[in-house]
Amino acid sequence: MTLSPQSLWRASLLLFLGQSIIHSGEARVFTEVQSGPLYRVLNYPLSISCNVSGFRNLDAIQDFGFSIYKSNRPSLPIQIISTKDPNYSYAAYSSRVNNHDIAVERVSPTSVLFKINNITEFDEGDFECHVVNSESAYGYDGTYAGKTTVNVIANSLAVSTPDTTSLSHKVGETITLTCQASCYTNQHTHLSVTWSLLRDGEHHARPIISLDRDFTLSPGQGFEERYESGLIGLEKVGEATYKLKMSQLEPSDQGNIYCEAREWIQDPDRSWYAIAKEVTGAIALKVKPKEVAPSKGTLTVRIAVPRTTLLEGQEMSLSCNLDTQNLQERFFSVAWLQDSTELARIGPTGVLSVGPEYSGRDSGGELRVIRIGDTDHRLILRPVRTQDQGEYRCRAWPQDRGTDGTFIQGAAQDSTAQLVTISATASALSVEMQNASVTVQEGDRLQLTCKVKGAKGRLSITWQHRSAPIKSIGDVISIDQDGVMELGSGFAQRSLKAMRPAPDTFTLELNEVTPADGGVHLCTVSEWSIETDGTLQKTLSQTKSSNVIVSPAEALLEVHLISLKSIVTVGEQTQLLCRVRGPRLPVTVTWSLQREGTSSPDNILTLSRNGDITWHGDQVRYQLKTEISTTYPKPEVKHTLLLIGASHREAGTYQCDVSVFMRGIHRKLRASNRVAVRVNDPVSKLSLRASNPVVKGNVNTDIEIKCHIAERTSDSSRFAVTWWVQHHTGSNRTILSSDRDAVLTFGPQAESGTWQRFGMKRSEGQSIDLTIRQARVGDSGTYHCVVVEWLQDPRGEWYELSPAHGAIDVQIVEPANDLRVDKTEMHLMAREADEVDLNCNLTSGAAANNSSRFTLTWFYVAPGAPGGTKLVELDHSGLLTYPKNQELQSLQERLRLSRPAHTSFHLRIHRADESDSGTYQCGVEQYQLNQGGWQLKAKDNSGPITLSVKPTEGNLSMLKKDVELNVTASQKFNVCCDITSRSSQSSAFQVTWFWKETGSEKLPIYTSYRNATLQDRSDKRGRLRFDHPAPDRFELTILGSVAADSGLYLCEVEEWLLSSSHGWRRVAVETSGKVTVTVYAGANDYVRVDKTEMHLMAREAEEVDLNCNLTSGAANPSSRFTLTWFYVAPGAPDGTKVILVELDHSGLLTYPKNQELQSLQERLRLSRPTHTSFHLGIQRADESDSGTYQCGVEQYQLNQGVWQLKDKDLSGSITLSVKPTEVNLSMLKKDVELNVTASQEFNVCCDITSRSSQSSAFQVTWFWKKETGSEKLPIYTSYRNATLQDRSDKRGRLRFDHPAPDRFELTILGSVAADSGLYLCEVEEWLLSSSHGWRRVAVETSGKVTVTVYAGGVVAAGSGCPLGIILAVLTFVIVCLLVVVVLLTLKICRGQVSGAKQSHSLWAEGHPLKTQPEPEPQPELDE
Repeated sequence: MTLSPQSLWRASLLLFLGQSIIHSGEARVFTEVQSGPLYRVLNYPLSISCNVSGFRNLDAIQDFGFSIYKSNRPSLPIQIISTKDPNYSYAAYSSRVNNHDIAVERVSPTSVLFKINNITEFDEGDFECHVVNSESAYGYDGTYAGKTTVNVIANSLAVSTPDTTSLSHKVGETITLTCQASCYTNQHTHLSVTWSLLRDGEHHARPIISLDRDFTLSPGQGFEERYESGLIGLEKVGEATYKLKMSQLEPSDQGNIYCEAREWIQDPDRSWYAIAKEVTGAIALKVKPKEVAPSKGTLTVRIAVPRTTLLEGQEMSLSCNLDTQNLQERFFSVAWLQDSTELARIGPTGVLSVGPEYSGRDSGGELRVIRIGDTDHRLILRPVRTQDQGEYRCRAWPQDRGTDGTFIQGAAQDSTAQLVTISATASALSVEMQNASVTVQEGDRLQLTCKVKGAKGRLSITWQHRSAPIKSIGDVISIDQDGVMELGSGFAQRSLKAMRPAPDTFTLELNEVTPADGGVHLCTVSEWSIETDGTLQKTLSQTKSSNVIVSPAEALLEVHLISLKSIVTVGEQTQLLCRVRGPRLPVTVTWSLQREGTSSPDNILTLSRNGDITWHGDQVRYQLKTEISTTYPKPEVKHTLLLIGASHREAGTYQCDVSVFMRGIHRKLRASNRVAVRVNDPVSKLSLRASNPVVKGNVNTDIEIKCHIAERTSDSSRFAVTWWVQHHTGSNRTILSSDRDAVLTFGPQAESGTWQRFGMKRSEGQSIDLTIRQARVGDSGTYHCVVVEWLQDPRGEWYELSPAHGAIDVQIVEPANDLRVDKTEMHLMAREADEVDLNCNLTSGAAANNSSRFTLTWFYVAPGAPGGTKLVELDHSGLLTYPKNQELQSLQERLRLSRPAHTSFHLRIHRADESDSGTYQCGVEQYQLNQGGWQLKAKDNSGPITLSVKPTEGNLSMLKKDVELNVTASQKFNVCCDITSRSSQSSAFQVTWFWKETGSEKLPIYTSYRNATLQDRSDKRGRLRFDHPAPDRFELTILGSVAADSGLYLCEVEEWLLSSSHGWRRVAVETSGKVTVTVYAGANDYVRVDKTEMHLMAREAEEVDLNCNLTSGAANPSSRFTLTWFYVAPGAPDGTKVILVELDHSGLLTYPKNQELQSLQERLRLSRPTHTSFHLGIQRADESDSGTYQCGVEQYQLNQGVWQLKDKDLSGSITLSVKPTEVNLSMLKKDVELNVTASQEFNVCCDITSRSSQSSAFQVTWFWKKETGSEKLPIYTSYRNATLQDRSDKRGRLRFDHPAPDRFELTILGSVAADSGLYLCEVEEWLLSSSHGWRRVAVETSGKVTVTVYAGGVVAAGSGCPLGIILAVLTFVIVCLLVVVVLLTLKICRGQVSGAKQSHSLWAEGHPLKTQPEPEPQPELDE
C-alpha cells in the first residue's frame, strides 16, 4: 500500500496529540523550598526544608542537591552537598561538608532538611534545592528546583547583669536580681527572657519564670505555687531591664541562677524562629538556715518606716531598733541599706560615714542620722527623690572593745526588708543642660549652662563631676539658696567660676581643662519652700548631665617632615623642613639621624621651648632656621635644618621629634615621618692612556710597561693602582698594588720569588710604570692597569670613585729547545696481581723551558706479534684517550698515568696479569705556543721495556697459637684472626669464625666475605661485632657474654685473587689457633662510651648521622639508660655546652626550650639501632648547625622496685661543619624547529641536566614570543609548591606534565596558526634553608623551540541521497515542530489556570542546563 504525504502528516499529528492528551492528565513534579527571605544570625545554625511531590512511585527515595548563588555572580551556582554524589561539593564547601558542619537530614523519602551548624558571612545568597529526576525515562514534567534567599546579619543581642556574682541569704529572706537584655537590628524581632536555676548536684538548669516573645509570664515546673502566691515574680522595667524577685527563700533555691535571652524573628511562612541566644554569667546563691542563737547575747534588728508611700520632696524616716541583753553596756555599728547599696553607717563611737552615692546630699543637709535612746537609730532623708524608692533594711554588728581600745567586729545581723515607694509630684520644676555633649581641647576653657523652668521658690545648684575610669562622683562647686558659694575639695586649686547670669540660668566655667576633666558633668538644681515656721525646706531636686570629651594635646599637633633635595653630591647642600601644625603650644624639637647599619638614631640638635639650641656631638655641617606661619587652615611653625657641605656621614634617615611642655612636664608626641637623604660621589672624570698597547720581549730580559693618567677629576686627587695579568691560558693573577699613600702590596697569587722580578714606579708626568725583570715565557699575557681615584670630603675623610682600566699586551718569545727521551732498554719481572711501574724519562727539552707542552703515547707489542699497538695517549691539552681494542680492553682498564716530575712520565699497571707480558714503549711529542696556537716542535721515542708476569704462588700462613680465656659474665671477649704472610698484596680474604662445644660439631657463627659483606650466622642476637683494624688482622668481639658462650672458637681464612683473565680464584685456605673460652657469672658491667673524636663535613640540606656507641655496659638487660646530646656553638665562651635533646631511662623525650636552637631541635631524629649504639639524625642540615656535639649516657639499675643511677660517661666530641650548597644547575639548551599542521598538538620540553642539590625545588615558566625582536610573554607557570597557573589566552589548550624528576613538559593542544612563534622555558632552582627559609639558588633558560603551524586541507562535503528521501525527512521534521508548538500552547494555558504557585523550571525543552564549572582559586605566588 502506498501512503501519500498528506496521509503521513495526519497520522503523525494524531499520534502526538493523543500522547499529549494522555500525559496531560498525569501528575506534575513539584519541588517546594522553605519560603524566604530568611534572616539568620552569624555563627548560629541555619536549616532549610525541601520536599518534592508528583513522582509516579510515591514510595521511591528521591535524591536532593543543594547549591548557592552569590550576589556578585548571580548566574554561577556553587555546589554544596548532595544525597546522591559524595563528591558533589566544590572546594569552597568540601571541607565543611567533610567536617559535618554542613549536612542533609532526611525527613521522609521525598523530604529533607538542609543544615548548617555555624553560618558565616560567606553563606549569604540564594540557596537552591535541586531534585534528581528518578523517572527520566518519562521525560521532564514539572519543577525540579526551588530557591530561597538567606541574609546573614550580625549578632546584636546583649545580655548582662549588674548584680554581684555571689549572694548569701538566709531562709525566708527576699532577693531581687536584675538582667539587662537588648538587641539592635533593622529587622522586626521579639525577645524572650528566662530566669533559670541550676541547683547544687544537678546537671540541668530548670526555669524559674519566663517572659516569652508575646510578653506572657509563665512559671517553671516546681515554681507554680510560689508564683501564684506572689512569692516569685518577673518585672520589666524600661526597655531593657528584667527584674526577678524571689521572696521567702527556701533551701532548694541554693545554686547558680542564670538569665537567658532569646531573639525571635517571624519567617515568611508566619512561623517564629529563635535566631540568637545569650546567657549571663552565673550568680551563685547560697541559702543559709536561720540561726537560732542562745537567748543570752542574741541580737535582734528591726526596721520601722512610718510612711512607705511618699511623694517626691517629702521626708523619709527609717528607724533601726536593736534588742539584746545588756544593751546599755555594749557597742554596736548600725548601717542603712537601699537594696544592696549602703547609704550610711554610724560606728560604735557615734561617728557617721556616708556612702559615695549620698555624700553630696549629706553635705547639702538632705541626709541626717540621729540616735534616740539606746535602742533606736534613725535616718532621715529630705527631700526624697524618685530614685530613692526601693527596699530598705538595717544591718547591725556587735563591737567588742579590746584592752588596747580597738574594736573587734562581730557577725552582722540584718532586719527584714521594707519597700518604700516614691511618686513624682506635680511640681513644674524642670532642668535642661544646654549641651548634652561637649568637646573641648586640652588647655582651653570649658563652659556649661543649665536652664531652669517652672521654679516657684528659691533655687540652689550643685555642679558635680564623674570621671570615666573611676566612676566616682565629686563636687565641683555649689551655690546654696542664699547665694553662698562653696568649692569642692578636688577643685580647690583650680581656676573656675560658677555664675547665675539670669534667674533661670546657671553657668560653670572651668579654665585650663585636662584629660582628667573628661567624663560626665552633673548640675543638680533644688527648689526650696518656706514652711509655716519660717524655715526653708527642700521640696524638689532635678539633675541633668553633659558628657564632656577633652581632646589631648597629642591629637592637636601634626608633625610632617619633607626634604627639598633627597639626593645630593658630596660637598653640596640641602634642606630638611619639619612642619608643626596646630595651636601655639610650648614645644621642644629634636632632630635625629639614623645612619645605615646602625641600630639606633643619633641626635643632632634640640631646640627648646625657650629658644635654646643644644648641639649633640660634632655637628658643624648643620644650621637651623625657624619660621612661624598663621595662614589658613592651621597655623604652623616651620623648622628648617640646613645641611651645608654634605659628606657620607650625613647620609641616612632623618626624623624630627616634638614634645609639648604642659603643667610642668614634657609630653612627647608622635614622631614625624622618616626622610632618607642619600649622598652620592661625584662623577669620575678619570681616564687612562697606554703609551704602547703591545710590548714584545725576549726571555730573561727586563720589560717595562707604561700606563698614563690622561685626565683626573680633581687636582687634589690621589690614586691607588693595581696591576694584574690575564694569561693566554685564561687564568688571571694579581701582581702588585699601590694604595693612595703609595704603599706597595704584592698579590696573593704571587709565587715564591716572583715578587722580586716585579717593580712599580710613578713619574712626574702621571705615568705609572711596571717593570718585569728576567722575563719568562709564562709572563706573556694582557696586563691590566686599574687606577682608583680618591677624593677628600668636607670633613677631610677620603672616599673612592669608580676605577679606570688600561690594558697592554705583553709577548715573551723563547728560543727553540731539543727534545731527547731516554732510550735505555729494560727487562722487568712481576708477579700476578702486583703493581708494575713503567718509566719514560726526558733527558733534555723539559727542564729549561716551561712554555712547552707534551703529548705522550704508550705502545704495546704482544709476544710474537709483528707490530706494536697504541695503548693510551695523553695529548698536550690534557685529553686522555684509550684507543678501542677488544684484546687490550682489560689491560687499558687497569692503567694509571702520572707525571711525578717535569722530566718523567709513569705508566702504572694495576693487578698485573699473565696476559700483560710483552714489550712497552713510549713516544713523546713537544708542542710550543705560537700566536695563540700550539704547534709541534719535536718528537722522540724511548727504548723498549720488556715485561714478564708470572702467576702467584700460594704463600698464606696464620698465627696458630692456642689460647684459653676466663671471662666474667656480661664482659666482652675477642677472637682474633692474624695473617702472618699472604700470597699477594692484592689478595682478598674471606674469614669465617666457628664455635663448638666439647664433643660436638663446629658451627659457623660469623662470616666476613671478600666483598666486605658481613653475615651473622649465630643465635647471639646482635652481640657479635666485627672489626678489621689492620690489613692482616680480623677480630670478632662477643659482647655481653653469658654462660652459653663458653666453648672453643677458631677462624678459617680463604685467600682470593682477582685475575684479569680468570676472574676471582681461591689461592689458599688456612685455619687459626683455637681459643677456649669459659664464661663465669660476675658483677654487671659499668657503662663506657666510645671517646673517639670525629670531624664530619656535610653540605647544606643533606642528612647527617651522629653516633654514640657504648663499649661496655649495654649487654645487661636489667639496665636502662638516659641519653643526653650536648651542643657547643662555634666561638661559644669557655666552650659552654647546651643540652640539645634528652631521652631519659623511662622513654620520655625532652627538648629543652632554647629560642636559638629551636630550628635545629625540630629537625632532630633519635634512634637506637642496636643495644650498643644511639644515633642522632639531623635532617636538612643548615650552616647554623655547625659546631661540636657530644653525648652523655647515664646507666640506671633496678633496685627494690626503684631505678637508681649506677654510672655515667661522656663520648668524644664530634665536630660538624656544614657548607653551603654550590650552584650546579644546568639545562639542555638545544634549539629545535617544528612544523605542525593545524589542530595537531606539539610539546615544549624542559630538561634539567644537573642540579645543585637533591632537595631542590623548581619553578618552571614557559614563554612565547611572536617573532624575533618582539617581547616574550609568560604563558604557563608551574610553581615550586606544585601550584599551576595558565597565564595565556589559549583557553584551556595547555596541558602540563612532569614525567620525570628532571623533566617538565608543556603540550599545546589543537594548534592554530596564532600559536606559531618561538617557545622557551626558564627554570628557577629553590632550596629550603632552616635559617633563611626558601631562597633562589640559580636561574637557567632552555634552548629555543621555533614552531610554525600550517593550515590543514579542507575536505569538500558531498551528498548522494535521492530527492525523495530528502523530502520525506523534511516533512517529518516540520510535523514534529508543529506538534511541539501545540504542546507548548496547551501547557501555557494550563499554567495560567493553575496560577503562579509554581516556580520556573531549570530545564528548557526537556534538556537540563549544563552547570558552569566552579571558579578555580588563583594560586598564591611565592616571591
